Amino acid sequence: VLSLVFHPLTLEFILGMGVGLAVTKNIRRLALPALIAGTTVFMAALFLFTPEFPGQSLNWSRIALFGLPSALILYGLVCLELKQGWTASSRLVYLGDASYALYLCHLIVYPMTLKAFEILAAGFAQQGLPAWMVSAVTLGHTGPVDNILFAVVAFSGSMVCATLTYSFLEKQSLAWLSRQRRTLMGRLRQADGQ
Repeated sequence: VLSLVFHPLTLEFILGMGVGLAVTKNIRRLALPALIAGTTVFMAALFLFTPEFPGQSLNWSRIALFGLPSALILYGLVCLELKQGWTASSRLVYLGDASYALYLCHLIVYPMTLKAFEILAAGFAQQGLPAWMVSAVTLGHTGPVDNILFAVVAFSGSMVCATLTYSFLEKQSLAWLSRQRRTLMGRLRQADGQ
Protein backbone atom coordinates (compact mmCIF):
# COMPACT_ATOMS: atom_id res chain seq x y z
CA VAL A 1 0.00 0.00 0.00
CA LEU A 2 2.78 2.45 0.91
CA SER A 3 4.63 1.80 -2.34
CA LEU A 4 1.44 2.66 -4.25
CA VAL A 5 0.68 5.76 -2.16
CA PHE A 6 4.23 7.10 -2.48
CA HIS A 7 4.79 6.10 -6.10
CA PRO A 8 5.84 9.11 -8.23
CA LEU A 9 2.81 8.77 -10.52
CA THR A 10 0.47 8.72 -7.51
CA LEU A 11 2.14 11.85 -6.15
CA GLU A 12 1.68 13.57 -9.51
CA PHE A 13 -2.01 12.64 -9.41
CA ILE A 14 -2.20 14.09 -5.87
CA LEU A 15 -0.59 17.31 -7.15
CA GLY A 16 -3.42 17.56 -9.69
CA MET A 17 -5.98 17.07 -6.92
CA GLY A 18 -4.21 19.80 -4.93
CA VAL A 19 -4.59 22.19 -7.86
CA GLY A 20 -8.30 21.38 -8.07
CA LEU A 21 -8.73 21.87 -4.34
CA ALA A 22 -6.88 25.21 -4.34
CA VAL A 23 -8.97 26.50 -7.24
CA THR A 24 -12.29 25.39 -5.75
CA LYS A 25 -11.33 26.87 -2.34
CA ASN A 26 -10.74 30.18 -4.14
CA ILE A 27 -6.99 30.28 -3.41
CA ARG A 28 -6.06 32.18 -6.55
CA ARG A 29 -3.80 35.11 -5.69
CA LEU A 30 -0.61 33.19 -6.55
CA ALA A 31 -1.65 32.50 -10.14
CA LEU A 32 0.92 34.57 -12.02
CA PRO A 33 3.93 33.67 -9.81
CA ALA A 34 2.94 29.99 -10.03
CA LEU A 35 2.66 30.17 -13.82
CA ILE A 36 6.05 31.90 -14.16
CA ALA A 37 7.80 29.55 -11.71
CA GLY A 38 6.27 26.42 -13.25
CA THR A 39 7.14 27.46 -16.80
CA THR A 40 10.70 28.43 -15.80
CA VAL A 41 11.42 25.13 -14.03
CA PHE A 42 9.76 23.07 -16.79
CA MET A 43 11.81 24.78 -19.52
CA ALA A 44 15.01 24.49 -17.45
CA ALA A 45 14.30 20.79 -16.96
CA LEU A 46 14.08 20.28 -20.73
CA PHE A 47 17.51 21.88 -21.07
CA LEU A 48 19.24 20.36 -18.05
CA PHE A 49 17.86 16.87 -17.52
CA THR A 50 19.92 13.93 -18.65
CA PRO A 51 19.83 10.41 -17.21
CA GLU A 52 23.41 10.93 -15.95
CA PHE A 53 22.44 14.04 -13.95
CA PRO A 54 23.76 13.34 -10.40
CA GLY A 55 21.28 11.64 -8.08
CA GLN A 56 18.55 11.52 -10.69
CA SER A 57 16.15 8.74 -11.43
CA LEU A 58 13.44 9.42 -13.95
CA ASN A 59 10.78 8.23 -11.51
CA TRP A 60 11.56 10.69 -8.72
CA SER A 61 13.17 13.55 -10.61
CA ARG A 62 10.12 13.79 -12.86
CA ILE A 63 8.12 15.04 -9.85
CA ALA A 64 10.52 17.92 -9.22
CA LEU A 65 11.38 18.62 -12.86
CA PHE A 66 8.05 18.02 -14.56
CA GLY A 67 5.21 17.08 -12.16
CA LEU A 68 5.39 20.04 -9.78
CA PRO A 69 6.05 22.58 -12.57
CA SER A 70 3.11 21.15 -14.55
CA ALA A 71 0.87 21.52 -11.49
CA LEU A 72 2.02 25.13 -11.05
CA ILE A 73 1.38 25.88 -14.73
CA LEU A 74 -2.08 24.33 -14.54
CA TYR A 75 -2.91 26.20 -11.33
CA GLY A 76 -1.68 29.50 -12.81
CA LEU A 77 -3.61 29.13 -16.06
CA VAL A 78 -6.87 28.01 -14.43
CA CYS A 79 -6.73 30.81 -11.84
CA LEU A 80 -5.92 33.44 -14.45
CA GLU A 81 -8.76 32.14 -16.60
CA LEU A 82 -11.15 32.53 -13.68
CA LYS A 83 -9.75 35.83 -12.33
CA GLN A 84 -9.05 37.64 -15.58
CA GLY A 85 -11.88 36.19 -17.61
CA TRP A 86 -9.45 34.51 -19.96
CA THR A 87 -11.13 32.07 -22.29
CA ALA A 88 -9.51 29.22 -24.13
CA SER A 89 -9.85 28.99 -27.88
CA SER A 90 -12.16 26.36 -29.28
CA ARG A 91 -9.10 24.40 -30.40
CA LEU A 92 -7.77 24.22 -26.85
CA VAL A 93 -11.21 23.22 -25.58
CA TYR A 94 -11.23 20.47 -28.20
CA LEU A 95 -7.82 19.28 -26.94
CA GLY A 96 -9.23 19.32 -23.42
CA ASP A 97 -12.10 17.13 -24.60
CA ALA A 98 -9.53 14.78 -26.09
CA SER A 99 -7.50 14.64 -22.86
CA TYR A 100 -8.48 11.07 -21.99
CA ALA A 101 -7.47 9.95 -25.47
CA LEU A 102 -4.22 11.88 -24.98
CA TYR A 103 -3.61 10.08 -21.70
CA LEU A 104 -4.04 6.73 -23.44
CA CYS A 105 -2.19 7.64 -26.64
CA HIS A 106 0.94 8.97 -24.96
CA LEU A 107 1.48 5.53 -23.43
CA ILE A 108 1.83 4.18 -26.97
CA VAL A 109 3.47 7.13 -28.76
CA TYR A 110 6.27 7.82 -26.26
CA PRO A 111 7.78 4.30 -26.39
CA MET A 112 7.43 4.33 -30.18
CA THR A 113 9.27 7.67 -30.29
CA LEU A 114 12.03 6.26 -28.07
CA LYS A 115 12.43 3.32 -30.46
CA ALA A 116 12.38 5.64 -33.48
CA PHE A 117 15.15 7.77 -31.92
CA GLU A 118 17.24 4.63 -31.27
CA ILE A 119 16.80 3.50 -34.88
CA LEU A 120 17.57 6.99 -36.22
CA ALA A 121 20.69 7.34 -34.05
CA ALA A 122 22.02 3.97 -35.21
CA GLY A 123 21.14 4.73 -38.82
CA PHE A 124 22.70 8.20 -38.73
CA ALA A 125 25.89 6.81 -37.19
CA GLN A 126 26.03 3.96 -39.73
CA GLN A 127 25.58 6.40 -42.60
CA GLY A 128 28.45 8.52 -41.29
CA LEU A 129 26.31 11.63 -40.84
CA PRO A 130 27.76 14.54 -38.84
CA ALA A 131 28.07 14.04 -35.08
CA TRP A 132 25.61 16.86 -34.33
CA MET A 133 22.89 14.98 -36.23
CA VAL A 134 23.63 11.73 -34.39
CA SER A 135 23.64 13.50 -31.00
CA ALA A 136 20.34 15.24 -31.79
CA VAL A 137 18.57 11.86 -31.79
CA THR A 138 20.71 10.17 -29.09
CA LEU A 139 18.76 10.51 -25.86
CA GLY A 140 20.93 11.18 -22.83
CA HIS A 141 23.51 13.00 -24.92
CA THR A 142 25.03 16.12 -23.38
CA GLY A 143 23.07 19.23 -24.24
CA PRO A 144 19.41 20.11 -24.62
CA VAL A 145 18.84 19.34 -28.32
CA ASP A 146 17.94 15.65 -27.89
CA ASN A 147 15.53 16.41 -25.02
CA ILE A 148 13.79 19.23 -26.86
CA LEU A 149 13.57 17.28 -30.13
CA PHE A 150 12.18 14.23 -28.32
CA ALA A 151 9.66 16.36 -26.41
CA VAL A 152 8.45 18.06 -29.59
CA VAL A 153 8.17 14.83 -31.60
CA ALA A 154 6.58 12.76 -28.82
CA PHE A 155 4.19 15.52 -27.79
CA SER A 156 3.16 16.26 -31.38
CA GLY A 157 2.70 12.57 -32.14
CA SER A 158 0.63 12.11 -28.99
CA MET A 159 -1.56 15.09 -29.89
CA VAL A 160 -2.18 13.79 -33.41
CA CYS A 161 -2.96 10.29 -32.11
CA ALA A 162 -5.26 11.72 -29.40
CA THR A 163 -7.24 14.00 -31.70
CA LEU A 164 -7.72 11.22 -34.24
CA THR A 165 -8.71 8.75 -31.52
CA TYR A 166 -11.09 11.25 -29.94
CA SER A 167 -12.66 12.33 -33.25
CA PHE A 168 -13.10 8.93 -34.85
CA LEU A 169 -13.42 6.56 -31.91
CA GLU A 170 -14.27 8.16 -28.56
CA LYS A 171 -16.67 10.85 -29.82
CA GLN A 172 -18.43 8.44 -32.16
CA SER A 173 -18.69 5.77 -29.46
CA LEU A 174 -20.13 8.26 -26.97
CA ALA A 175 -22.70 9.45 -29.53
CA TRP A 176 -23.70 5.85 -30.29
CA LEU A 177 -23.99 5.00 -26.58
CA SER A 178 -26.08 8.13 -26.02
CA ARG A 179 -28.48 7.09 -28.81
CA GLN A 180 -28.72 3.59 -27.35
CA ARG A 181 -29.47 5.00 -23.91
CA ARG A 182 -32.20 7.29 -25.27
CA THR A 183 -33.75 4.38 -27.17
CA LEU A 184 -33.68 2.17 -24.09
CA MET A 185 -35.17 4.91 -21.89
CA GLY A 186 -37.91 5.50 -24.46
CA ARG A 187 -38.81 1.81 -24.40
CA LEU A 188 -38.83 1.78 -20.59
CA ARG A 189 -41.14 4.82 -20.49
CA GLN A 190 -43.49 3.17 -22.98
CA ALA A 191 -43.50 -0.03 -20.92
CA ASP A 192 -44.26 2.01 -17.75
CA GLY A 193 -47.11 3.80 -19.50
CA GLN A 194 -48.82 0.61 -20.57
